[in-house]
Amino acid sequence: MAFTNSAFNDSRIRVIAFQDDAVTCDRADYEKYLENLDETLLGLKDVAPTRFVMRKFLDQREVTGVMDSMVSVAQDQSMNVKLSSSMEEVRRALVDIETPAEVQDGLVWKKDSGDKWADKDLVAKLNQYGIIPDLATARKNAMGKGKGLELVKKS
Repeated sequence: MAFTNSAFNDSRIRVIAFQDDAVTCDRADYEKYLENLDETLLGLKDVAPTRFVMRKFLDQREVTGVMDSMVSVAQDQSMNVKLSSSMEEVRRALVDIETPAEVQDGLVWKKDSGDKWADKDLVAKLNQYGIIPDLATARKNAMGKGKGLELVKKS
């Protein structure tokens, strides 16, 4: 089988959080949804849900950045653990948040002031509400079972 650029370029997924008011299914059905992103499993209400848009693949530089960002060494030689790998992975994969027009004060994707990825405060808020693990799981499942920080080599 031949690989094409279109297989890797703009390969995005849209994920609806279990916590969204539009979702009426139980957690077991939501877990099934995370496996294949089949929205019919969610029992969506007539209101539109918020969708988190993420890239399936990170390039080598981004994967290395995820790993490097997890640990740093302080001046006193102690190690500091920063964002979890799931949080940093989602931060780098998240490219948009599609908020329904009728939502007045919905989440808005914004770029972090220090780099080109999603704002760290936004990602921390998503983590606080328990959304990050589901986004990371959906992304891993979209790439293939059991895979984590998958990369695409730049040519």
